[in-house]
Amino acid sequence: MSEFNLSNITPDGTAEFRLEVIPGVLIVRPASEANQGYFNALLKRNKPQGGRRLRKAQLGVNAEDIAKNRSEDRELYPKYIVVGMRDVRDTAGQIADDTPENREKLVRAMPNWLFDELRIFCSEPMNFLPEGEDPPPDEEEVEELGES
Repeated sequence: MSEFNLSNITPDGTAEFRLEVIPGVLIVRPASEANQGYFNALLKRNKPQGGRRLRKAQLGVNAEDIAKNRSEDRELYPKYIVVGMRDVRDTAGQIADDTPENREKLVRAMPNWLFDELRIFCSEPMNFLPEGEDPPPDEEEVEELGES
């Protein structure tokens, strides 16, 4: 029987999220269960109120729910996800100090589309693999390697 050691493939480090529309980089942690503080905050946020079970009608998603979820993530991201920033400029064109307050201000100032891009990046485990860990090749890449 084969055994596999994949313990070194853990998406729990940090990654750099480049702010394409303004200069700068955010140092971020994963928005997943690998980030225990964030994951616990999500569990607490999504716990049914008053111990009631959710009815099927409550499970539907609408624009109001999406906006509420985004708003709640704007509170959680500066606490658990965005752990640093580098070369981010303020409105005066000066490089902003990397402080928790400035990270919170930046996250709150992001337009929805940019904040959603950050959320998508932080939700992708492949962005947080240790340096030097390449994802496995897909079938097309394997075929190309076999032909060469």
